[in-house]
Amino acid sequence: MTKFFKVYFGLVSVLILSVLLISCNKERKDRQTHKMSVWATYGQHAVGIGSGVGIDGGLESKALAIDGGGALNAYWQTTDNVYVYNNTWTSLYGGSLRPQTEALATQLKGSITGGVVVGDHLKLLYPRSTWSYTGQKGTLEGLAADYDYATAEVEVTAVGSSISATSASFSNEQAVVKFTLQKEDGSALSVTSLKISDLQGKLIQSISAGERTFGDVEIDIEGAGSSVVYASLKGVDNSYLKLTATGSDGKLYTYCKDGATFEKGKYYAVTVKMQCLSNPLSLQAIAAGTITFDNKAAGAVYYKVNGGAEVTIDAGASVGIAVAANDVVSFFGNNATYAEGGGVYSKISCTSNCYVYGNIMSLISKGGFETAVTLTGTDNFRGLFYNNKKIYSHPSKKLLLPATTIGNYAYSSMFYNCTHLTVAPDLPAMTIGEFCYADMFSSCSGLTKAPTIAAKVTAQYCFQRMYVDCTSLTDGGVIRAETLAEFCCSDMYTGCTALVNAPELPATTLNANCYEFMFSGCSNLVNAPVLPAETLAVKCYMNMFDGCSSLNYVKCLAKDITATQCTYQWLRGVAGSGTFVTPSTTGWSTGVSGIPSGWTKVNAE
Repeated sequence: MTKFFKVYFGLVSVLILSVLLISCNKERKDRQTHKMSVWATYGQHAVGIGSGVGIDGGLESKALAIDGGGALNAYWQTTDNVYVYNNTWTSLYGGSLRPQTEALATQLKGSITGGVVVGDHLKLLYPRSTWSYTGQKGTLEGLAADYDYATAEVEVTAVGSSISATSASFSNEQAVVKFTLQKEDGSALSVTSLKISDLQGKLIQSISAGERTFGDVEIDIEGAGSSVVYASLKGVDNSYLKLTATGSDGKLYTYCKDGATFEKGKYYAVTVKMQCLSNPLSLQAIAAGTITFDNKAAGAVYYKVNGGAEVTIDAGASVGIAVAANDVVSFFGNNATYAEGGGVYSKISCTSNCYVYGNIMSLISKGGFETAVTLTGTDNFRGLFYNNKKIYSHPSKKLLLPATTIGNYAYSSMFYNCTHLTVAPDLPAMTIGEFCYADMFSSCSGLTKAPTIAAKVTAQYCFQRMYVDCTSLTDGGVIRAETLAEFCCSDMYTGCTALVNAPELPATTLNANCYEFMFSGCSNLVNAPVLPAETLAVKCYMNMFDGCSSLNYVKCLAKDITATQCTYQWLRGVAGSGTFVTPSTTGWSTGVSGIPSGWTKVNAE
């Protein structure tokens, strides 16, 4: 996963509002026009940009500039406008203020129309009166002109035809991010558009009357395209970001990043290796052999070898495709599901080692699979690579499962016992069905890191046995779910003997058996994830850490543990001594179904 490099910039412009009081008027008059004279000092609050970040020197813009030394500066220009709002951002005063010079210290002059009384707190905003992050063009000049919002607050101390107020200190309200886009092989990727989405719904699109609208930020690059795209982003805080780009070559590309944080007022330079959504599901032979597609779908499947003539595999047929080393076989179809029913599913097998990559949706929609994000029906790809020990993760190209809506058993047992799979695909689905990921990576002994599961709400049995006996798995990934269904995580990491980093478990709404046997047999796990739920459900933690022989720290914030067998044998076989953090009022018993004997209880308050 691409590492996000960050550097900081400070746009802090100190405004000293000092005016002569001409007449004092404490009565609010909504149509009155007031002169306003503001002394402003911007300075060059520059922060050097770290080594290895490619920034062109000498570029100048309205509110931002990159000097010849590679520093990002902030300053005023005479064309800037500063707008005045009430304290809740719900009412915009008429008029604006403008700087009179571009000196280090200058006056902002203008007038505002609206009711103002002593003691009012006013909000100041520039460079636009309308707060929106839509319509960006991807250039630093464009951001400086229209999207580098900075705000300040002042308190009115005197009112007349002129206004006196306290001093104000401006700060930026968004991060400025420079995306350098690359293809899978590291070469430059020129794009004509870039859509930035946050699957957690935190990305701010606009602000109106004090209300925030959340949504995608879409950037249209003018001209033939660029591999460097600048964006102003607000609200990216431990977010799951998804980037979708249209390349200058007409193909679609994607990139997912969980845990992204872009703090307001800071500058980030990010290099992103994007994956091509326009690549169909493909197997590339490492050595000569046969690739077999056993088609149990209701309709035909099609394949091409090295982009050549299209060949049909009829419904119910099984076809072996002879390949030489480096041959690429790509598959297509127009089938909603690859299950025949009655426990019979399509399967791809190989006699020699093959890399697997590309967009799995090419099996769902032969034409237009690049934009397909919904799986209908059930068992869509259940067991597709079941027990295929010949498939390998490609060194640079990923297998893509881009669907954001999936149903029951969609990916169940898809990679069961695929022992040479070392990189798991991203799992961006937000709407999921029962058993959708059940046994998906069971016995994938080459897998070391689990992917992020983006869904906030789970379904019954959805993650059951997902990583059972993944004996090389050290990192349990991320589980974003806040509400859990029955049995959803049962046996999820059972037998993952190398696991040392368990996923955080943010859910506060639990259901019966939701974590049953979740980490049983994880003998290298030392610290349990924090358990924030205050009310437990029937058997929710039953045998949860059974056999975690190294476990010596648990923080459980439950206050109500009265549900039937909610902690039954949950700490059986853990370390002989340890620390148990809990609210002082929770009535725990001593032993494997409560606080283990030999452990020290610590109050959580």
